[in-house]
This record gives sequence, structure tokens and C-alpha cells, in this order.
Amino acid sequence: PGYFCPENTDQFSHHPCPNGTYSNYTGLQSESNCTSCDPGRVCNGLALTQPNGDCAPGYYCASGASTDKPADGGLTGNPCPEGAYCPGATGTPIPCPNGQFMNRTGYAECFDCPAGYYCTNAQEPLLCTKGYYCPGNTTADLSPCPRGTYNPILGARYESDCKPCAGGYYCDKLAAVDFDPSLNNTGVGLCSAGFYCKSGVNVSNPTDGTTSGLGGPCPAGSYCLQGTEDPTPCPNTTYRDTTGAASLADCIPCKLGQYCGSENLTDATGPCQRGFYCYRGNNV
Repeated sequence: PGYFCPENTDQFSHHPCPNGTYSNYTGLQSESNCTSCDPGRVCNGLALTQPNGDCAPGYYCASGASTDKPADGGLTGNPCPEGAYCPGATGTPIPCPNGQFMNRTGYAECFDCPAGYYCTNAQEPLLCTKGYYCPGNTTADLSPCPRGTYNPILGARYESDCKPCAGGYYCDKLAAVDFDPSLNNTGVGLCSAGFYCKSGVNVSNPTDGTTSGLGGPCPAGSYCLQGTEDPTPCPNTTYRDTTGAASLADCIPCKLGQYCGSENLTDATGPCQRGFYCYRGNNV
């Protein structure tokens, strides 16, 4: 084992299998019968009966390697190429998984994809697309900015980078890029009458606890026209004891015998003073 014996070989002249090969059999007749070193292994020496080392981390040993750091253009191996990693005892470079990349040669591990980028081609990170955000190790499955928000820039890293829909409007589209009410395809519209949309709202008629952002039915004591950001108080002489008022006409004139002395009331301020009478809508 470890040698080959061509015709006319005597006991003193049998030939060792060369560097990069080995033989664990007897009776070999020529050098071509020696086994090329296994992928990922190294055969450094003569007359080996088995590989005697592993390929170094950051390199790959294809076959027939005689050094743990081959650099012969890939004939027996080479430094690990871009887009791949070679952890050691590597026979074939391993492509970087999604969410990682490698833009250099000779590395045993791939780099994690940084926040603000996504990694799918294994060589270079790509800037996160508008309308999405990309935390670290993002693959092709980008995270869309949620309804109620939008993102007009490349490279957003976190959900908090998505901008909230402006006051008076709702945004009902995932991964929205622009906030432009004049464009039908942006998913932007005015808040419905009877409701208010302060910020980041995702429906035209928000209800407390069931929608995103800050908004809801117009509160008692006020009214909300279409596109309301901040509810408008019902004026003095009126009150509103239920939610959802959509116009000034929904504010109720003060009751007979009562007065409404300030705005934003949910009931009359109190009874008309003794010695006076009050029709509906009095403020004193």
C-alpha cells in the first residue's frame, strides 16, 4: 500500500504514490492507480495509505490536494470564492444562505446581512425596497410597512422607520410607498365624517382598539366633518351626549329650562336661574 510497481520492478525500486494521492491497496501497477486525494482532504507526502489532513478553513480542496491551502485556480482547490463560505474540510464551496452574504474571498463564514438591506444573491447586500423595512439577516421576504403607514425611502431598517399616515387621512395599503391622496393607487383617503384620524390610521371609520394608529368615533361633545384630524367642539348653546356626530347640525340645542354655558359639552351646564326662563339653545 502507498506504492505502485510497473513492469520489471525489483524489491528496492517500487515507486511511492506522489503528493496529492494515496493508496490503501496492494498490487498497484502504475501511478494512475494511486487514488487522488479525497475532496476536503489533504495528502501531503509520499507513499500515503490515506489522507493525512483536512483542507484549511477559508479554502476548498476539490480533489488531489497536497496542501491545506491550495491556490492553483481550482485544479486541486483555491481560496473560497465570493458568495460562498468554506468552514474547513470543504470539498466544494458552500453558497451563503439567504440572509447572509460574502463579498470577499477566503472566508470560513458568511457575514450577516445588515439592517436596512436584504441578501439573496450571496455576494452583496441590496438596499431595502421602498414600502418595506429590513431588520438584520433579511432574506427576499421583506417586511412590508403595515397599513396605516408608508415608506418613501430605500434602506429602512425597522418598522418604526415607516411613516404614520397623516392626520385627517387613512392609509389602507400594505407596503405603501407614497402619501398622495391625489393618486388612487396609494390606498390613501379622507377619514369619514363622524370619525377622526389623528395619525397612522388604516381605515376610514376607525374604532377604538380595532384599528392602527390614533383615531376613532367622534367623541361626545364634538363633531367631525370628513377629513377630521382633531374633533371640533360643539359650541356653547349646544351639547352632544353620544359619539359619532358628523356635522355641526348634530350638536343638540340646549334643553328647555337649561343653559349650555361652554363648548364641548356632553349635557346642559345646569338649570335656568330662578326668575328667568330659558328657551332651547340658551348659553346663560
